[in-house]
Amino acid sequence: ALRQKLKDRNGEAETRFYLARTWRALNEVKLAQEQIEAALTVVETQRTKVNDPRLRVSYFAGQQQYYTFYIDLLMQLHRNHPAARHHETALEIAERARSRSLLELLADGAPRPAAPAPRASAGLAASASGGAAAHAPAAR
Repeated sequence: ALRQKLKDRNGEAETRFYLARTWRALNEVKLAQEQIEAALTVVETQRTKVNDPRLRVSYFAGQQQYYTFYIDLLMQLHRNHPAARHHETALEIAERARSRSLLELLADGAPRPAAPAPRASAGLAASASGGAAAHAPAAR
């Protein structure tokens, strides 16, 4: 609540992540799920506010533990309640996180002007061509 009042969104996400871990350790998986989902909502909102693609990739990579935790929690829920099909949600979350990472990397890899190829100096080029002729067998 304090981080929300301070509008420290990254701190809020982190606090919610640790609350989710605590609730899970206490076997309160539904409360853990609520907290990690709220944390991921904050992460997604914050990610869109980062303008530099490289920083966005870096930010998102730093938040992967939240997705990993959520997927693991969903798989625990699936083991406890297979009919609820939590494994499908876990797969969707995993694919969304992977595709988001790929899209961010592709956006960062936008074509840039190619640097000109390094040119050999005139002395080096002459040495290379002269060196080859000097080592050729003499014609008889």
